[in-house]
Amino acid sequence: MACKSRRRGGDRKATDDRTRNARSRSSKRGRPPRVSVVMPTHNYARYIGEAIDGVLAQTCEDFELIIVDDASTDNTLDIVTGYRDDRIVLVQREDCTCSGVAAINDGMAIARADLIAVADSDDISVPERLERQATFLDRNPTVDFLGGGLLPVDGRNEPIGRPVMKPVYRKRPERYRQALLQGVPVLIQGTMMHRRHVLERLGGYGGYISSGDTEFLLRASRYYTFCNLRSVLIRCRQHRSSVTRQSGARLKKLHHRIFLEKEHMWVQKELERMRMAPQG
Repeated sequence: MACKSRRRGGDRKATDDRTRNARSRSSKRGRPPRVSVVMPTHNYARYIGEAIDGVLAQTCEDFELIIVDDASTDNTLDIVTGYRDDRIVLVQREDCTCSGVAAINDGMAIARADLIAVADSDDISVPERLERQATFLDRNPTVDFLGGGLLPVDGRNEPIGRPVMKPVYRKRPERYRQALLQGVPVLIQGTMMHRRHVLERLGGYGGYISSGDTEFLLRASRYYTFCNLRSVLIRCRQHRSSVTRQSGARLKKLHHRIFLEKEHMWVQKELERMRMAPQG
């Protein structure tokens, strides 16, 4: 099914209760949308308005925008609740994870669409983002994860560098997993769209503060196919308060070693399972 397009020049129980309430409200809104956009946020009042506007301005109008507030202490919630668009679903967390990982999981848990996109609350999606990605996935049913490029911008949304693109390995998709195992990022989280069915096996993001997307994609690369579009999908903020800058390269390197050990253990278990499987 193609996107409907508009052409244009605290505690875990409390969180679970809120998620169930949001799911109940969402389920009363009729048929599922084409795309569910999950936007985690924490104290991004300065930027979140532009991030929301970027999603609402999509040429693909058939979506829901699930905003998960990770216990913000600024006026982020005031800005979000000021919107009167029935495609917006708000989930509030009481305990801050300050990484977005748990918030993304909460959002994905109530997503109704077969395609789920992630949008960071300090970035701006280009108007054609959802339409380009949904159309590509419609035409390429063997691809499960799809990313794209970004344009770095400053706090005033002014470009500060050249577009950043990720590799496209259409004929050799196994190279995505090879690159991940070497510590090379292959998909930009803020541009990512994936099929809902992958969550049945993966379950969602792990609990790593600075590298949750890397761990998620490493597990996904065991079973699923990746691809990137050769086009800019977001205008990406470069500022000191971002999680990536705060976490630091040293912590990322430590997490990568942990991930490699986990992948080695998984491979060994798979080899043992195959060895013990009945021959016939």
